[in-house]
Amino acid sequence: MARNSTPRILLKSVRYPTYQLYTIATNTKETADNQLIIGALSVLEWLRTKFREFEIPDAFRAPSPDSYLNVSLNDLKSAHIDCGYTVEIVSIPEEKVWAFRLIEPDLSTQWEDGAEVSTAIPGRVFETNIAFRVIGTTMHMGVELIVSEPENTSEEKQAIVLRPAVVSVLAENPRLGLSAGYLLENQLWELNSKDRHKQLRANLKKWMMPAVIFCDYLPKKSPEVLAVANMEFNLGTSPFDLSAMLKTANIPAGTVPLHVTMTSKKNSTEKKAPFVPYDTDLFTKARLAYVHSFHLPADQFDSFGKIHQITVKSGDILFIEPHELGAGILRYQYSEDSQEKNFSDLMTISRDYMRKKSMSFAGVVFLSGAKKMLSERYMKANMSVEDTIKDYDERIQALCEEHRYELMERNDKIQQQANKITRLKNQLDNVSEQIEIIRSHAAKEIEDAHKMVDGMSERMEYFESLPKRPKTPQEIPDWVQNRFAGKLEFHQRAVRLIQDVPTNDVDMQLLCDAIEYLAVEYRDLKAGIINRDDVAKKCSVKYGRPFEVTGCGNTSIEMYSNQYKIKYKTGFKGKPVETPLNEHLKVGKTNGNLIRIYFLYDDERKVIVVGSLPHHLKVAQIQA
Repeated sequence: MARNSTPRILLKSVRYPTYQLYTIATNTKETADNQLIIGALSVLEWLRTKFREFEIPDAFRAPSPDSYLNVSLNDLKSAHIDCGYTVEIVSIPEEKVWAFRLIEPDLSTQWEDGAEVSTAIPGRVFETNIAFRVIGTTMHMGVELIVSEPENTSEEKQAIVLRPAVVSVLAENPRLGLSAGYLLENQLWELNSKDRHKQLRANLKKWMMPAVIFCDYLPKKSPEVLAVANMEFNLGTSPFDLSAMLKTANIPAGTVPLHVTMTSKKNSTEKKAPFVPYDTDLFTKARLAYVHSFHLPADQFDSFGKIHQITVKSGDILFIEPHELGAGILRYQYSEDSQEKNFSDLMTISRDYMRKKSMSFAGVVFLSGAKKMLSERYMKANMSVEDTIKDYDERIQALCEEHRYELMERNDKIQQQANKITRLKNQLDNVSEQIEIIRSHAAKEIEDAHKMVDGMSERMEYFESLPKRPKTPQEIPDWVQNRFAGKLEFHQRAVRLIQDVPTNDVDMQLLCDAIEYLAVEYRDLKAGIINRDDVAKKCSVKYGRPFEVTGCGNTSIEMYSNQYKIKYKTGFKGKPVETPLNEHLKVGKTNGNLIRIYFLYDDERKVIVVGSLPHHLKVAQIQA
């Protein structure tokens, strides 16, 4: 009798990044190729330390990083381990790409600085991705730690942010000089001039690492200096949400502060000048490659405040977000009562900031991307149409030789052989037809494959560009100029009109999609690069909707020429003359998402010129 059984229901999981880092090697005394080799050898040495209890393949038994001069890119091999832990390496010397991934289940308690910070959670898996790539003459590095854990994992038991030990080793290697706007070093960078304040502002716009500013304290009497002992981290720390922090100035629920003690700092000569009342040596060491740390002298408060639009006070700690992630500023105001909590909160926030954030890694290719790159190289090398045709030619030639030999051997059956030759010729004709069919099919498959790859690349580029889109109408002209140069441009009237549009009056995502459609798909259609069927397919996949473009009508143009015409084309006197905006894109029907973009297409320059947006222009009413 069959036994009834109910399969175990799989638990839903959530997957998110915890620690993330993007940096480049800046030591120009060493070649970028050698720096990639140093990075790869350092990761392999770290891996061997973690797997010292296992028997690992020879591919992982590389020399130490100090022996990098005896190693070439071709010596770095792809490899794979699966022993409960999964380790995979993809090395592509021709592309100067090396990618590493370690997948490990949550099997044991984790520790940081001698304190227990996490206990094992059934179903939790950790994924460590480290990748190096040489682009031009610069070595780029990316690190991404991803956790997958049961969906219902409580907040206090969610995975804590831990930096791989190898990151500190790489950051401290002078042959690399790793930088994310500033070198990754265990020190405070001095903000002692206006130029350095401006440099910080520029780096926060370009790079995605937050800044922590320790401001001088101007004591009325000698304060107590915070000394930290027996640091303990709690796994239940919530992900850092800066917007909430700015509202409440409190750490999220579940955070357990560091255990700290207050001790007076006694020296033979007591400090009376401004100084920082926190243990910055401990902070810079514990938070290396999490944040950049700075010291702001008291005499620079006013200059720094004007440039960064913030009032600086004695003893403040400022946590400043990169522009790509919000550009928010969190302030910790000093007092003897808040000193201990300030430092504890800062340690937690600095560690957890990149948790669940969307980060750009520029040209760094992690393992999945490296696999795709390697697969494409194999396809190009091994799947040649010419090889297929050559194989059939050899078969035909062998067949001819076989029957030619048969004719020589059977002279007494000339007539029969003649008939046989006729049949063979027919076979050859059929084979030739088959070859042409195969050639045609192969060419079609290759064409389709190229289209698929191009489509995937376009789609990937589109999604990667979304976080960098403008958040307000006023930012749209600069975005258009930077992203669509040579394809679409704003006339001065369009720039003026969009500057006056309140953010709440327009659907920014829909407006940006409509502009990108005109600059890419519709412009390519006008230029004859793609057809309307291709446009419809691309819109469906890329935007999830169609866009409609129609003519404006001569009657409306002539009746309301001040709205429908712009000074653009050059007249016979050499000056711009009134030129009609004879086409317009229309999308949406209700307030808040109704968008109209009026434009013309310059056939000579192959450029879309936008003259009016985003509202409807007057339309001539034709009398019945």
